[in-house]
Amino acid sequence: MSNERNYDTERLPDANSSNLAENLDRRNFLKTAAGGSAAVAMTLAGTVGSAGAAENLHARVPAEDLPVDENIGDLEAVASFNQQVVGVAVSASGRVFVSFPRNGIDDITRSVAEVINGKTTVYPNAKINRLDTTAPSTHFLSVQSVYVDANDTLWCLDVGNTGSGTALVPGGTKLVAIDLTTNTVVRTIVFPDSLITKGTSLNDVRFDSQRGKAGFAYIPDSSAKAGSGIIVVDLSTGNAVRRLANDPTVLPDPSFRAVVEGKQFVAQATADAAPSLPAIACDGIAVSADGKLVYYCPIASRYLYSVSADALAHFKLSDYAVAATIKNVGEKGEVGGLEADAQGRIYLTNGEYNAIRRFDPAAATVDTFNGTFETVVHNRHLVWPDSLALGRDGALYITSTQVNRLPSLNGGVDLREPPYILYKVQTDATPGRR
Repeated sequence: MSNERNYDTERLPDANSSNLAENLDRRNFLKTAAGGSAAVAMTLAGTVGSAGAAENLHARVPAEDLPVDENIGDLEAVASFNQQVVGVAVSASGRVFVSFPRNGIDDITRSVAEVINGKTTVYPNAKINRLDTTAPSTHFLSVQSVYVDANDTLWCLDVGNTGSGTALVPGGTKLVAIDLTTNTVVRTIVFPDSLITKGTSLNDVRFDSQRGKAGFAYIPDSSAKAGSGIIVVDLSTGNAVRRLANDPTVLPDPSFRAVVEGKQFVAQATADAAPSLPAIACDGIAVSADGKLVYYCPIASRYLYSVSADALAHFKLSDYAVAATIKNVGEKGEVGGLEADAQGRIYLTNGEYNAIRRFDPAAATVDTFNGTFETVVHNRHLVWPDSLALGRDGALYITSTQVNRLPSLNGGVDLREPPYILYKVQTDATPGRR
């Protein structure tokens, strides 16, 4: 019998719990005792899977006196999960939703859930979450991303397969809209085979509800084999097109190199396989506060790009004309997830530095060393931050996914350590209202 704890059903202890010091490494993780601003209000016993850096050193001085990497931001744990969590969304009233895509490793019993007081409840019901490849348009197969739009509708982006690298199920790749008042599905947009090519891996979704008659959706395809690009959906008709296919800005940069947790970030399926560049193409996406720009970036690239939303949404324009509006807005580092705020800034996850950074176009100057990118959160327990969602109260929610520890990136060895954590950090921002 497994001794694995059921983290999904356990509640987070009170941050003032008397056994807090026993559960966590005060020096490296919780700085509240010293009054430091770099605290993580993480109070779940057993969450830290490995010993703190100080305990791993053979030193002649007490561990608590050793210098450590200083954290930035007051990170707080919201919930923990046995399975790898990826997507996160927050409603206008503060309801929190998460998604669990099928990675072919974890036992996924529900693909979408609501987080209530640290626990998860299948959402919107158990039936739609039951895997059924014979009825792919009415059942979740593998929900990669969830997002609440400006109309307070929850959208679920279903990749349409039953595990990473497996074949897409015809009729399974879709956008599903859920009314948060009635908790029922109100619309499903199934993407046609002509749009979903072999290898397609839809990764994230963002909306501009003010564009056109009923709004537009923007979805990056992170598969280089599929030509990558951005899927643009006219929500008034359900029509969708692939823009910027095979454009250099959406594809992996062959010169890209990254180090995550002290190791080269490479694809290596087995121990005897030659390592290669992870071919992760356009992955993160966000819409600017004024709706004029769509920001995007491949994981395997150092740069953040913007493109005209007017051009993307003009289906009669050629890709050449759309590409003419692309701008390289700066060096981002390794980034997977993006989110925008109403102040015109873009938040970026960063697996290399266990961090969340923020891009402020208003701070850009001709000086290379400027304040365009700043660090909002840096903490060693933020292992491969992936998806972001900004609440109306300024809380930025972050999923820590441990993607860099997957077998396909570590010679076939699964180095992940449950639980997987949903964090949040308070910011001075308000969410964009597009």
